[in-house]
Amino acid sequence: MALKPKGSVICAILAVFAAFAASIVVGAWLCLPGFIEDRIASQLGAVAGVDAFSFRVRRIGPGGIDLADLRVGDPDRPALQVESLRADYRLDRLLRGHIDRVVLSGVDIRVDFVRGRPVLPGIDPAAIVAGLKPAGGAPVASSRPPVTVGRLALRHVTLHLKWRGRDERIPLSVTVVPDDRWERIDLVCRAYPREQETILYAGIDTGKDWGRTELSAPAVDLSRFADLLSSVGIAGLEGHGRVTGRFDFHLSPFRFLDVDLDGGLDRAAVSHAGVRVETDPGASSSPAIGFRAFKAGDGPLSITLSAPGLSLDAPVPVWFSDIDAQATVHGGRVQVSGRFAAMPGPPPDPSPDAAPWRSSVPVAASFSGIREPDGGWTGQLISPAAGETFAEKSRWQAGVWGLTAAGRLPRVRLSGRGQGAETTVDYSLSAADLIFERDNLQLRLPAVQAKGRLTAKALHLSGATLDMKLTGAILGRDHLEALLPKLSATVQADPDGGRIQGVLTVADASLSDRTQDLRLEGIDARLPFGWPVAGASDPGVVTVSRMLWKDQDMGVVTAAIRQEGVGVGFSGSYESLFLPGLALAFSGRGGVSEARTVTVGIDLAVPAFLPAEGIDLSRVVPAAKGVRLQGTLTASGHLDIDAAGLGGRVTAEVRDGVLTLADKDLVVSGIDAALTLDDLPRLRSAPDQRITFARARIGAIDIADGRIAFQIESGKTLLMEGAEFGWCGGRIYGQAGRFQPGAEAHMLTLYCDRLKLARVLGELSSVRADGGGTVSGRIPLRFDRGRLFFDDGFLFSTPGEGGKIHVTGTDMLTAGIPPETAPYAQLDLARAALEDYDYQWAKLNLSTEGENLHLRMQMDGQPGAALPFVYDKTLGGFARVSAKSPGSHFQGIGLDVNFRLPLDQILHYGNTLKDGLRMAP
Repeated sequence: MALKPKGSVICAILAVFAAFAASIVVGAWLCLPGFIEDRIASQLGAVAGVDAFSFRVRRIGPGGIDLADLRVGDPDRPALQVESLRADYRLDRLLRGHIDRVVLSGVDIRVDFVRGRPVLPGIDPAAIVAGLKPAGGAPVASSRPPVTVGRLALRHVTLHLKWRGRDERIPLSVTVVPDDRWERIDLVCRAYPREQETILYAGIDTGKDWGRTELSAPAVDLSRFADLLSSVGIAGLEGHGRVTGRFDFHLSPFRFLDVDLDGGLDRAAVSHAGVRVETDPGASSSPAIGFRAFKAGDGPLSITLSAPGLSLDAPVPVWFSDIDAQATVHGGRVQVSGRFAAMPGPPPDPSPDAAPWRSSVPVAASFSGIREPDGGWTGQLISPAAGETFAEKSRWQAGVWGLTAAGRLPRVRLSGRGQGAETTVDYSLSAADLIFERDNLQLRLPAVQAKGRLTAKALHLSGATLDMKLTGAILGRDHLEALLPKLSATVQADPDGGRIQGVLTVADASLSDRTQDLRLEGIDARLPFGWPVAGASDPGVVTVSRMLWKDQDMGVVTAAIRQEGVGVGFSGSYESLFLPGLALAFSGRGGVSEARTVTVGIDLAVPAFLPAEGIDLSRVVPAAKGVRLQGTLTASGHLDIDAAGLGGRVTAEVRDGVLTLADKDLVVSGIDAALTLDDLPRLRSAPDQRITFARARIGAIDIADGRIAFQIESGKTLLMEGAEFGWCGGRIYGQAGRFQPGAEAHMLTLYCDRLKLARVLGELSSVRADGGGTVSGRIPLRFDRGRLFFDDGFLFSTPGEGGKIHVTGTDMLTAGIPPETAPYAQLDLARAALEDYDYQWAKLNLSTEGENLHLRMQMDGQPGAALPFVYDKTLGGFARVSAKSPGSHFQGIGLDVNFRLPLDQILHYGNTLKDGLRMAP
């Protein structure tokens, strides 16, 4: 009986202890999640060097633990956020500090790029690495870490990258396999940026502070990343790329050790601002662009790049081939060099019309550059490439917009430097034997030199200059030719202000028109220009020191020229040496039409000009020697110059003019004339041009009140529409006719109306005559080989109307005839009868015999009084008797008198008129 109670007590005590122990275990099990969340998390955060480390325990058991809502780093924007973390273990291994597997799902990792460096918000990677080492910095291999993991897997991971204000999401998965001491860590990462697979294999040795990574991206669609480049101004990315390789690195501080990467781009293209760069679409056996990066130990990083071909489509199509470039990076210093060949036009095409630009050979160029650790850089590009020269006959040619161009291959040199955002590029270009042609316009540039500077800030062009010199330029079109032996241009561009301005300078240029025998020499010009034009632009100056027409210096031109939008306006004056004192004012505007042709409009005006000594016409027409014109001259007009050539309309007027011919007794006074040339340069006038004059005296012939209507049909044909003038008290009318200077003969018929007979005889026959009566008729004139001929002209009195006439001074009728002969007696009777003669009708015939004018006068009537003549049987006619004799009364007598007179003496035209009639244009 005594033993039973004692056993019961022991059992009760054991039961109570067991219950207490169970309660302690249960309590500890229930409190363990809170202890882990509070104490363990804070200790791990301290060890990992993070600002905050929190999680929630959802389940814990002998086989594993399940955590949720794990956050590392900044609580508001954690660098690492995990939806769930599951750790699998066995208690016996857990007690030894080993976890078989850790799986993280729903992982978000955030990386911010600050000043180009990656930053994990709230996490110090260097502190994490340091936390894996024991105190004193001894290698990890010397001690066992408190916890080891057999395998770590991250699933459904999203990497958030914040770069230049953009948030990029990259899905990935990571598997980590560390050794027992966390000394060796193997990592496999599969990332899918823009759904493009990239595989990363990494091995990290924390004890040696060393790691190796192998990268493989076998097929990447570049178009998926086009929007990422738009932030730096690049658009339209296309093509496929690949990259494989490895690189070794030091963990703390992080730096690359050995690097060996290889990659390439296939069928790649990029577009920006209307410019497209494209790789050779035909490249298939090898990548269109291949590159390799290599670094060994502490040596430099070497990068090589090669490409068989790249095409550029703007601003001009260019095909680049044989591209080979090298770069070395060491100690923050980057050095690049390489070469390439360029040929105008797109990639070679067998079709002859495939490209508008062609070159006989590719243009080789070399380049080099250095970037210093402080950000400063220098570089240069030279063509032809260093050590090469162009073949003597190497040329290029092009065709676009109807313009063809050709020339020797140019020599180009670019040199640049920069510091930070500041960039400066100096350039120079020299070219020779350039020819530009469009339609029938040709520009030849024997030599061109250009140099300048470009400045930029943060890859934005902020300024540009250009100094250009052209030597011996020749511009020709049909019969026009311009020589520009010295032409230079200076241009400055301010892209920030959106303005371009410059100065074009021309020295000692010339312009000639072979059809007009016109040549302008000594042309100097200084022409400022700018775009856009802000208000009134600074004017330029153009001077022409010599204007030669038919080898005569006509004068000097001075003009001011200013830019007006896309054209130019100008105004100036012409000072004549041909007509001293004459000033011609002009103004106008020139520009480019919608058809891309140059158009110029010019207004001309000559104010009233009265030369003090008259105008010597021999300076215009050498044959008009001694001919001088006085009077008031005015002129106005408008000229147009376009693709069709020169055109326009000019009107000139002379008032109160006097035309004289020295030593030839020729004077034309009271001249009023107007001439309108409405079809320049054909020198075609409008119809019904008028010349009037008050009086004209040609030797003994006196003409008054003349009117001439005419039209200049061309530079070689004059149409006289009609002429009228007063002579010998009547009127003479000229019929229409065409005159061509230089022709063998010209015909003109004059119709005479009621000319006073006595005055006609007085002016044509050099006799003295007076009396009444008129004659009418026609006088055909012929100008043949420079001489004037009368072709059977006649004048006759009005039928039924007679008159009285008194003619004296007729001694020439009997000159040289013996007095005792019958012919003398007959002519002597006629002379006496003409001294006082009443005629019933009269007729004059005019013709030319050799050098003489033959004037035949026929009359029928009777003398007004008895004549001192009686019939002499011996003579068989009438003979003169003394005044004491009553003489004879004639009831009727017919007269037939011939005058033969030299025309030169009558008209006084001499050689001057003959030469003028022979004159050719």
